[in-house]
Amino acid sequence: MANLGQLLADMANEINNLVSFISGNLHPASKYAEDLIRIIELYQYYYPTPTPVIALHLQHLDLGFVKTDFLKLLWSMRAGSERVKDIIFALRNFSTSDEGQMKKVDLHEGFNSVLRILQHRLKEKPDRAEIKVIKTFGELPLIECYPGELNQVFMNILTNAIDALEEKMKHDDSFTPKILIHTEVVGSHLSLVNNNEPWLNDKLLGKKHKVIIRIFDNGKGILPHIQKHIFEPFFTTKPVSKSQGLGLSISRQIIVEKHQGKLKCNSQLGQGTELVIEMNTTARHYAAIRKHANF
Repeated sequence: MANLGQLLADMANEINNLVSFISGNLHPASKYAEDLIRIIELYQYYYPTPTPVIALHLQHLDLGFVKTDFLKLLWSMRAGSERVKDIIFALRNFSTSDEGQMKKVDLHEGFNSVLRILQHRLKEKPDRAEIKVIKTFGELPLIECYPGELNQVFMNILTNAIDALEEKMKHDDSFTPKILIHTEVVGSHLSLVNNNEPWLNDKLLGKKHKVIIRIFDNGKGILPHIQKHIFEPFFTTKPVSKSQGLGLSISRQIIVEKHQGKLKCNSQLGQGTELVIEMNTTARHYAAIRKHANF
């Protein structure tokens, strides 16, 4: 995974260089086009009667449409290149190289990077509605974690949510698909200090906190007997060509084994599915204890 992440980061960097070249040249190209169109308009004004050869070409060319559409085309290309650069930035964040060490990161940036990568699956399509993503991000401190692997967890869970919503949309044209993402910090025990930044005050008192991440989709839900197996390797209810059944299994391994956290599923048939991630804000401390423990 680390090698794949580095490869992805290198490829993103190469693509970014090419797109930056294209984007940087579109602005002067648009200026040149405006100048040329202005010259054509001046010729039309001062020489209203063209020669027979020019008149013949004008019969086969809608010059008025070309003048306006050409500039629109160039500006659309510029907007598209900016969109590509935005996706590349998201890919670089998504493929952050952990180098075997934990880093302090903003989890919300990871979520936003994943959502930018998945934008093509969220937007409205001719045969289905847009999938709305509602984010209620709490005020989180920087969390020590393996950011690349956590981004993979977010990607796996959100991809499953989108799959579930698309499946429900096939059978219900009036359905409004939604994904809710909620984050918050909660105390491991009752806090004695009530403040807008509780983790800062409680840190001084030696208290520990947990980060809770909830990802909910209002899809068709999961049957109880299936819920028991969703974290098992190679278990899947999707066609083999679409899933290998490893996404949630790997996600649980990343959360439980690498971050000493918890990952659980809450689902009701017909109501939707919620995946809940619980992590300590002091993950490195717990990882070190586990690494050097003699029992």
